[in-house]
Amino acid sequence: MAALKWLHENTTHPFERLDIERAIGNGCHSIVEYLNEVGAPFPQYPIDIALHMIFRCSLISIEIELNLAPYKQWIMQSIEVT
Repeated sequence: MAALKWLHENTTHPFERLDIERAIGNGCHSIVEYLNEVGAPFPQYPIDIALHMIFRCSLISIEIELNLAPYKQWIMQSIEVT
């Protein structure tokens, strides 16, 4: 975050929309908030999008965990072997 602030305050490096969407997708809330404050070209409601994506990823990981539960012992043994 400090590096991003320094870059913004001391250079003319532009914020690309792809970089901003990547920060949102990764759930980097402090970066999303900062870029929103300095007027970067954001989609509407960037914090809501970031939070929604994190929540959705959490649900997906829970679903995967539940679906793989019957195979967990086999998976763990396979990991130990390799």
